Amino acid sequence: MEGERAPQQDDTGVDVQLSDGQSLRAEYLVGCDGGRSLVRKAAGIELPGWDPTISSLIAEVGMAEEPELEIRHDAIGVHALGKVEYEIHDGEVVYKDGGPGRVMVTEQHVGHTGEPTLRDLSEALIVVYGTDYGVHSATWISRFTDMTRQAAAYRHRRVLLAGDAAHVHAPDGGQGLNTGVQDAVNLGWKLAQVVKRTSPESLLDTYHAERHSVAARVLRNTMAAVALRRPDERTKPCATPWPSSSRWTSRANDSP
Repeated sequence: MEGERAPQQDDTGVDVQLSDGQSLRAEYLVGCDGGRSLVRKAAGIELPGWDPTISSLIAEVGMAEEPELEIRHDAIGVHALGKVEYEIHDGEVVYKDGGPGRVMVTEQHVGHTGEPTLRDLSEALIVVYGTDYGVHSATWISRFTDMTRQAAAYRHRRVLLAGDAAHVHAPDGGQGLNTGVQDAVNLGWKLAQVVKRTSPESLLDTYHAERHSVAARVLRNTMAAVALRRPDERTKPCATPWPSSSRWTSRANDSP
């Protein structure tokens, strides 16, 4: 939907040209096309926020060497090595021998462009572990960052946004999926009411009013989570539990 194929809207509907050349017209268009949303860009909706400060690779790959399965924290960030196949015995995870592995490794630098490759993964592993464990035959590789941005508006006339098209953030806590599904639930019934002429079009304005503030809180929450796991001496006190209230009370009682 780029260039001349970008959605065009007027007072009665939206025209969309698909990648296969077909054209569609609808009363409303909802952009659920991810953080790089073409629908959002075509509608001219800005996505203000913050650029990434960390970048990580996650993958399912074969490994020629058996790695030490662990979660590691260092000056670069958080890393983890595991296996796809495992069992739980008496509350303990027991990985099966052989089979593909799961890798999550924080990259030394941010700002990568393009799709991640097996070479990118290999280089990141070598920096952290001193070896890439002979990674090969990747089933999939993905890159994620802590870029945090939110659409300035969830609606522009007959175009609306939901999910990652409306908000992007670090994946801490797995909150993105829930937030996107809740966007859809909030918007779905309202669109149905308006399209069926049961409710006035102004009902759609409540979508932004109700959902934008929710995602804004999620963004703040994930930014705080990223800050707390930074390998920085200044942030360690934030992650250290405070003494219990009883200890403070006892100390207060001991004072003259």
